[in-house]
Amino acid sequence: MLPVVILLCVYVLMRIQRRIYRKYWDQNVSVDIAFETRCVMEREPIRVHVAVTNGKRLPLPALSLLFTLPQNFRELRTNDNNVIDSWRRNELFALFSGQRAERTLVFSCEQRGIYRLKEYELNCRSFLMDQDCSRKYAMDAVLYVYPSAVNMRRFLIRFQTIYGSIIANDFHYEDVFQIRGVREYQPFDSQRRINWIASAKLGSLMVNNYEYTTSRKVVIFLNLALDQLAQERMIGEESIRLVKTWCMRLDKNGIQCNIYTNGTDAESGEYVRLEKENIRKNYMEAVNEALTRIELRDAEEDFFGCYAEELDRCKKDHFILIISAYQRPSFQKDLLALAAETGNFSWIIPVNNNSDFRPDARLRKHAVAWDVYWRRERRL
Repeated sequence: MLPVVILLCVYVLMRIQRRIYRKYWDQNVSVDIAFETRCVMEREPIRVHVAVTNGKRLPLPALSLLFTLPQNFRELRTNDNNVIDSWRRNELFALFSGQRAERTLVFSCEQRGIYRLKEYELNCRSFLMDQDCSRKYAMDAVLYVYPSAVNMRRFLIRFQTIYGSIIANDFHYEDVFQIRGVREYQPFDSQRRINWIASAKLGSLMVNNYEYTTSRKVVIFLNLALDQLAQERMIGEESIRLVKTWCMRLDKNGIQCNIYTNGTDAESGEYVRLEKENIRKNYMEAVNEALTRIELRDAEEDFFGCYAEELDRCKKDHFILIISAYQRPSFQKDLLALAAETGNFSWIIPVNNNSDFRPDARLRKHAVAWDVYWRRERRL
């Protein structure tokens, strides 16, 4: 009789604890999953903070936290070098009453982009490990992985050559705040140049002569179309890194440039463009965010057809920097037309090897090859 009573008591206890866990296991349980920083550079450590708190008296002997990591993440504290498109983390916690547990997971990512954690799942087993309970929760943790700069030592050789052309083509403007003198009014003069005080003193219309000042303006056109479908994604990524590096170096020299691309925005679907007049934050932060949002697929091949108005506006007083691996005749025809109007441009061509460098003979003085696979393992 006693064994029967014992078995009955055990059965009753199991049913009671099952009911208790089924009803209360997720009450006062808080989960916080967050990236340590909002943005990192390619290959920099990415730290994900995970914290779970059990705010009730009921212990949770086996609580599993599951969430899906973005693609291209690789854990740094393991010997696993495989990059998996999408994989799940399963973090196991044992929490007593009022206990909080925290962990920091460290990853790296070699590809720029916007990465999100959208959902996590909690699984809990009862005290006697005889029942599973689970629930999914929505979340929104966002990380920007900015493009890194290209190898600086190699880049500076190209930079000094093209920057010399930028300096040599300074554009001169009249400085309306520096008056050099006055002269008599001519029919072609604007009324805004009239110096009314001098005119009253001398009895005839006099206009201001202004001092001249120089201005260095640079615009970058990034063409992400590829000649062949077989061309690798690496060329597009290196083109984006080149734009970032050029902006960084020009900014250090006091030049902030506009950027126009035919890459689409991952969030809005529109062409990514950055005009310094519309920037309301740090310039390089705006550049990094704009380049991070670029999607490489389906780039428009008629590049200058997309930006004909912007190109016409820049021909007179900007140095034009074109970064494009696309070398088809239609594109080079547009460049020849540009060369006929202005010589103030350079064309950087990212290539896999020298055999891919195929500019027209008339464009060679403007063209510079950039070998993508020369790049060393460590980018500065």
